[in-house]
Amino acid sequence: MLDYPQATSNPTNPNPTLGLPLTLTLTPAFPPYVVFSIDNVSDVYTLSKFLRYMDNKKVMKALHDPSGLVLAMGSYMGELEQSFILDKRDFDELLSEGKVGHFFVQDQECVMVVQTGHNNVMYCNMHYANKGIVPMGQLIEVDAMTAYESGGWTYRADTMRYYTCKPINPATEH
Repeated sequence: MLDYPQATSNPTNPNPTLGLPLTLTLTPAFPPYVVFSIDNVSDVYTLSKFLRYMDNKKVMKALHDPSGLVLAMGSYMGELEQSFILDKRDFDELLSEGKVGHFFVQDQECVMVVQTGHNNVMYCNMHYANKGIVPMGQLIEVDAMTAYESGGWTYRADTMRYYTCKPINPATEH
């Protein structure tokens, strides 16, 4: 993840121009998050168990992001599917391999990780179970028609916005 330095003055010298060192703290603009679906998401009982599991974690204050799980709709390789958005720290602690919740995502081909990069631009990477990480580009907001035409998109009902990944040409964009 790319972090941005935030200058803070040395506590022993509130004026950093007097020659004492300036302390730099690396802080991400936004914590990375994961966009994913669950196995057998169209089965009402599986979906119910997953939502109950995540709600329990939220009620027990076991999530880094107090807003918890965000419901979304998405298209992966042209296939429409119920999706979810979760802070990456929570995903890693609750749903990664070896965790109790991994049962819900064990057969997923991949998940999309979105993180802040240079100039607060959001970047997408697909994390494949067997192929590693594939950069997808910049996360951009688009209108519904552009999203549908792209074949891969996420719709957040809470914000009523569509997003897709715009490939980046490394020769012309930084």
